[in-house]
Formats: sequence, C-alpha cells, structure tokens
Amino acid sequence: MLKLSSKSDFDFRKTIFAFFLLYQVAMYVLYTQTTFLHDELKESLALLHGANIWLFAVAVIFLAPIIEEFIFRRVLFNFLLRINTVIAILMSSFLWALVHFKTNLLVSFMLFTLGGILALTRIKSKSIRLPILLHAINNAIFLFVLQVFYI
Repeated sequence: MLKLSSKSDFDFRKTIFAFFLLYQVAMYVLYTQTTFLHDELKESLALLHGANIWLFAVAVIFLAPIIEEFIFRRVLFNFLLRINTVIAILMSSFLWALVHFKTNLLVSFMLFTLGGILALTRIKSKSIRLPILLHAINNAIFLFVLQVFYI
C-alpha cells in the first residue's frame, strides 16, 4: 500500500482520483452517446468476436496493464526522466497513445490524457503499482461498457 506522508500528497491523490473519474465519465459519454465513435467500437468488438470473453478479459484487465505500465511507465519513463520530467511525461504519454492509436483524434487525445494521468501517478507514487491499478480499472470499465451496450 502506498504511504503518503504530507498534506500535499493527500491532496494530490484526491486530485488524481478526481481527474481519473472525470476521464472515465468523459469516455463513457463519448462511447455511449456519440455516433461518430461507433466505428471505433466496431473495431474493438471485432477483437471479441469468436474470442473467449473471460480469456480476453484477463488479458485486457490484468496482463495488458502490467506489461504496458512496465514498458511505458517504468522502462521508457525512467530513461526519459534523465532528460527532463516534463519530457518524460509527454513522450511516454504520446508513445503510449500512439501504440493505442485510433483513427479518431479525440480518442487519441483522451488516451494521451490518460497516459499523462498514469505518468503523474507514477511520479507521485514512485511506483508502477498505482498506474497499473488505474490502467486495469480503465480497461475493466471499457470492457464493461462494451459488454453492456454493444455485445
């Protein structure tokens, strides 16, 4: 468990949590209430077609966050921190969004924003455990939205 010692750390944790919740609400609204993103959802659904939903869920909710956070928020981020903290946040977020690139720029921007939240969480927590948890929650919510509204 993360131990935060000062008042500013506690406020930062609340702020990250609030931004993460706002991000989740924004993504939910985008994916369920807009018609221009339905092609993006069809692409995601194509991955699920014929797949074992439970195996897919394990991969998306557990394996992907662990592997991606290790690569982007540990290895790459630590390398980029040698240059500059802001560059580390921006470049790791940009490259992570690029790996998840969608044809819609709004979705790409939302992914870049989530990457920034995960990078800031990585900095403040000095660990990749919290970014892994937030990433897993994000993927679980996305899979839930797909399951409830589109499958």
